[in-house]
Amino acid sequence: MRLIELTCPRCGASITRGINGRIATCEYCDNQFFIEGEIPGSTPENTQRSDEQPKAAAPSSDVPIEQYAEELCKKFLANNDAAVFEDTPKTRIGLGIKNGDTVFLIHDDTLFHSGKNGFAITNRGLYCREIMEKTMFTDWDTLRLSSAPRVDGSCICCGGRKVVYLTGKEGLLHGELLNLYKDLYRHVGGEG
Repeated sequence: MRLIELTCPRCGASITRGINGRIATCEYCDNQFFIEGEIPGSTPENTQRSDEQPKAAAPSSDVPIEQYAEELCKKFLANNDAAVFEDTPKTRIGLGIKNGDTVFLIHDDTLFHSGKNGFAITNRGLYCREIMEKTMFTDWDTLRLSSAPRVDGSCICCGGRKVVYLTGKEGLLHGELLNLYKDLYRHVGGEG
């Protein structure tokens, strides 16, 4: 069997998943492109014609976003270093998390754990605070109306709203964390 290497024509990232027949989607910049030539393991049944558009995942509206977010965050924490995502009172205060909010995932991005920058996913929505800025809160309806999550420097943004601030872990930011936020975005019915 001949192996081929796929790279995104827009950003140059290696494509290791997100391949649906002859359509590939870059997990870093969301670029969709047509794959020309033979694809190992492809058959006429699983090869999509170039004039067909890939189908977007339908929102799982039967599961409330709070429950869906909690399940996603549990899976994420099971696959990552939980110490990096430790829930502390300082982080909650620093991010301005409201009393009564249930935190599913939280990260303090400060060197001395002062809680003054980082991000959180809660039952009400998303909190993010970049260094020297005020906390930005994005509720689920606002997320639905914004554009799809993308990485911008040390942040993941949805439109002009920062939803993640994470430094020193670019692989995580561009990979699993971005995918988690894309899943949340799709679930609330985002179409950007």
